[in-house]
Amino acid sequence: MDNLYKMINEVKDKEVVIFNSPLYRERFDDGETYLPPLGQGYILTYLKKRGITAGLIDAVYHKLGTEEIIRIINHGVFQTVGFNVFSINMNLVKDIIAGINRAVHVVLGGKAVGAVWRDIVSWNTGQKLSLIIGEGEWIFPDIVRGTCTDDVLYGTDRCRVYQVGTQSCYFPSDLDKVVLDRSLFLDRAVYNHYGKLEQCIIASRGCIYRCAFCGGSTYANRNIPVRFRSSKNIQDEIHAIIEQTPEVQSIRLLDDLFLKDVDSIQKALDLFSKFPRIYWRAMAHVQSFDNAEPYIEYLKESGCDELFVGIESGSSKIRKMIHKEGSLERVKEVIKLFLTTGIDVKGYFMCGFPKETEDDLEQTLQLAEEIKQYAACAKGKFRAVAFRFRPYHGTELYDQLIRENYTMKDYETRMQKGTKTQYNFSAGNFSCMADAEINNFLERITDDGYHFKLPEMQSV
Repeated sequence: MDNLYKMINEVKDKEVVIFNSPLYRERFDDGETYLPPLGQGYILTYLKKRGITAGLIDAVYHKLGTEEIIRIINHGVFQTVGFNVFSINMNLVKDIIAGINRAVHVVLGGKAVGAVWRDIVSWNTGQKLSLIIGEGEWIFPDIVRGTCTDDVLYGTDRCRVYQVGTQSCYFPSDLDKVVLDRSLFLDRAVYNHYGKLEQCIIASRGCIYRCAFCGGSTYANRNIPVRFRSSKNIQDEIHAIIEQTPEVQSIRLLDDLFLKDVDSIQKALDLFSKFPRIYWRAMAHVQSFDNAEPYIEYLKESGCDELFVGIESGSSKIRKMIHKEGSLERVKEVIKLFLTTGIDVKGYFMCGFPKETEDDLEQTLQLAEEIKQYAACAKGKFRAVAFRFRPYHGTELYDQLIRENYTMKDYETRMQKGTKTQYNFSAGNFSCMADAEINNFLERITDDGYHFKLPEMQSV
C-alpha cells in the first residue's frame, strides 16, 4: 500500500500519465520478470520534448490490479491518461475507464486498436476518448495539446480516432529520427539466465512475414512498411546504455528482423565488434540464414549468447496453415548449426491451433525432442517453451475463426506448469483435442534447458 501512495504522489501533479496496462484484474504477483515497456518510453520521450510533464506507471511491473489503477487516476489532477490496449487486457482497460470518477482525456493505442476501434468507440464510459491506430510517439503530444493536424478517421464530440499510416505527417518513416530517453529505464535492466545484467533495444519496426497467428505480421499491418535503424544509430544507443548503466553486460534485441538476411548478419557482427565486453541475444528466423552458414561461428565470437527461434509446430500441415516459412528440415539444420557452434537456442512452440490434432502435436513433440537430444551432445544448449494458441484481434487466424462462427470467450489466465503465467491466456479451445490433452503436450514440450536459479531474481 505504501508503494501505491508513493506512485500516486509521484504522478498526481503531472499533465499526462501513461500506463503500461495490467494483465490481471486483481493485484497478482506471478513471480515473473517483465521487459521494460519501450513503446511507452518513446511516447514519454516526445511528451517531455514538447514540454509536457508526464509520468509512467508500469502496472505489469508493479503488479497492479484495476482497482489500484483507478485509485491512482481518481486521486490525481492530471488531465490525460494513456493506455496500451491488446487482446488479453481489453476488458480490463474498459473497466478502468468506467471506474474513473472525474473528467479525464483517455488516449488508447496498441496493436489491437486498429482491429477493435469500432467496438471501443461504443464504450459508454462518459470520458473523452482519443484512439491511435499505428505508432503514437509523434502524434501523442499534439493530441494532448489539441493541435493534431491529421484528419480523423472517425470523430464525434466525445471520441476521435486517428490513423498514423504512411500518409500521416506523424508517421516515423526514418527510425533514426526517433529517439528514446534511456534514463526512463535506468532501473529496468534485468539479469538474464546467464547472470548478466541486460538492457533491451528495438532495432526495427514491422515484419516481412505473414504468420497467421501474429499481430505483427504483414496481414495485420497492411500498407505499413518495414523500417530499420542504421548501425550507427543502434551503436549510439548502446553507448548511451553503457554510459548510464556501466555495469551492463548484455544487450537483447527485441524485434524480429535484427537478423533478417546475410547483410544484416554482417552488420550485426560489425556492430558488436565495437563492444568487445558486451554479449547479446536476438530473435532469429531460419530463413535469415540462407547462404549465411559461414557467418554463424562468427556470431558466437561476436558475443552472441543465444538466439530466439519461433519454431511453432513440427507438423507440415499446421506450418502451412499458419504460413510459417522454412521447411522442417531447414529448421533442424539451422538450429543444429547454432548449437554446434556453441550458440544457445530458445525455441518457441505453440499448441492448440485451430483444427490441430493429436498427430500434429505428436510431430511437434518429436521435433522438440530431436533438437533436445542433439543439444545434449552439442556445445550450445536448447530450451523449449510451449504456449497455448490464443487468437489476437486483427490476425488472419482470428478473422478466420470469426468467419467460421467460433465463439471467442473472454481471455482468462491458465496456470500451466513450466510456462510463464504471462503467456498463458486463453480465449477458448479451437483444436480437435481436449484442454487436458493440450496441457499434457505443453508440459512435455517445455524444458528450459537450464537448471540453476539466480538469487532472488527470475531470469528471462
